[in-house]
Amino acid sequence: MDVRMPGTDGIEATRRIVERGRPCRVIMLNTFDLDRHVYDALTAGASGFLLKEASAQQLVGAVGRAADGEAPLAPPVLTRIIHRYLERAPAPEPANLQSLSPRAGGAPGPPARRDRPCRWLGRAPRYRGPVTSDDDGGSTRGDHGRVAGAVITVSDRCARGEAEDRSGPLAAALLAEAGVSAEVVVVPDGVDSVRRAIRRALAAGARVVLTTGGTGIGPRDLTPEGTGPLLVRELPGLADAIRARGAATVPAAVLSRGLAGITPGAGGEALVVNAPGSPGGVRDSVAVLAPLVHHILDQLGGGAHEPS
Repeated sequence: MDVRMPGTDGIEATRRIVERGRPCRVIMLNTFDLDRHVYDALTAGASGFLLKEASAQQLVGAVGRAADGEAPLAPPVLTRIIHRYLERAPAPEPANLQSLSPRAGGAPGPPARRDRPCRWLGRAPRYRGPVTSDDDGGSTRGDHGRVAGAVITVSDRCARGEAEDRSGPLAAALLAEAGVSAEVVVVPDGVDSVRRAIRRALAAGARVVLTTGGTGIGPRDLTPEGTGPLLVRELPGLADAIRARGAATVPAAVLSRGLAGITPGAGGEALVVNAPGSPGGVRDSVAVLAPLVHHILDQLGGGAHEPS
């Protein structure tokens, strides 16, 4: 739905569609990402907001994601939303927090940790804000030198709407600093859900796919099992470097079973990396990945090796 149309504008049309309970989702399209247009569109009930610079492939992909219940957002829009969110001070925790979380037998539980990947939100809806790529979707770098990417948060609790995804938006923001415009989606733990999400990202043209979560040794930590069969060439050195960086501050990081490797995709061969689910694990993973990502993609495209 275009924002500016003759007669009734797109925002008002969206509001009327939503109010009448029509079984459809609306993605707004505009030339500029003005705050007022974004706010009015989303409050009117739009499922996403894209810019007219988006390619045909990106528009088709956004329609599919919206139909699946996701919220496609143009990279500049999501970046501002993240910044606005980070500017908000967290609500103070009650002084008797321990008494609100009793363990079995009546003993109070430990205080909530702020470094958990998902913050408890009761039954509040989860964040499902993907960033759509701003390149041409089919080459390593587009007009703005960006790489099409995807971030996949793997978490049962976040997927059920019981917790907020903190690691996914952080990964997208850090990748953006490295020149990768990444989509963010949330899926439950499991081999099939992870594999489907990776395949969907590859089909949309992603050249860099970063998963976060599900790399540990728990019974539901199955991200490596969902990733491994898709890889045609593994990069064990990259995965080991991520573990080593994390272990420097968190010894348990060596228990991560995350993989890294190469897989074919619609945009060419792509890099897939499994990151731990904590914000710290995401930072460590991107810190290792960022200096290498463009070199890796150049090599996949047939570029010459740098002299040693």
